[in-house]
Amino acid sequence: MKENIFIFFEESKKNDKTNINNNLTKKIKYRKDNIRSKIINHFCNYLINFLNDYVKKIYNQQKVIFEKINYKKRKYVDISSLREFMNNTIKDFCKIPISSKSFLFNKYYNYDNLLNIQNELGETFINLKLSQLYQNYYLNDSILINEQFGLSEDTKNFNCLLDNYKEKKIYQEQIKECGFKLINDFIKKKPRNRYKEKNLNNYNKSEKSINDEIEQNNLLYQNKNIQNLKLNFEENNDKSNLLTDNLSSNLFETFNFGNIF
Repeated sequence: MKENIFIFFEESKKNDKTNINNNLTKKIKYRKDNIRSKIINHFCNYLINFLNDYVKKIYNQQKVIFEKINYKKRKYVDISSLREFMNNTIKDFCKIPISSKSFLFNKYYNYDNLLNIQNELGETFINLKLSQLYQNYYLNDSILINEQFGLSEDTKNFNCLLDNYKEKKIYQEQIKECGFKLINDFIKKKPRNRYKEKNLNNYNKSEKSINDEIEQNNLLYQNKNIQNLKLNFEENNDKSNLLTDNLSSNLFETFNFGNIF
């Protein structure tokens, strides 16, 4: 009997702990800043796929590929940071360092690609503000937009994000409300004092400084390749000399040239 009572209390403790953890997780999930973070992260992925699809439509091939940007530059969702982010142009967006997972490329790979095709994209497009693209394209589920820019199924707009939460109606409504109010009701608000200004210097770097860094990175990669080729050559040369020495030694032993003298 005592054992059963003990088991009952232990199970009750576990259930209480589980309920507390579930409630805490739910509160964190439903927090406005976490919802904004989810939307901005999804919007950034939309932008990258948008650019890749548009390039493919213009050239009838994937002439360049834009990579996902660094996560650290997507996670700031307070008023000041979001306002600064949304006031940037597509050209500015491409100056943001790419994800560290794309270790094969220098961090300004996207901007390097943009410079190669900016004439075809056009000044009007690359100088379009992110807030305009967000309101007029990301929130707009239009077939005409998809056809105009050649958008594929990989370029998932805001409606696609909402579709992910069909089974969670309350959470879906929270995302929907936050998404549609993000620009007018949130970005235009005056920041609260408790928020600190985030200095996103990478957005504001001059084109010259970024171009210089791209050139330095390219030279670095070239020097690494040259060094690797040199090491491979020296290694192969050493192996060749070793093989020659062994062959000469074997021939000498086989024919016993020493008996001639």
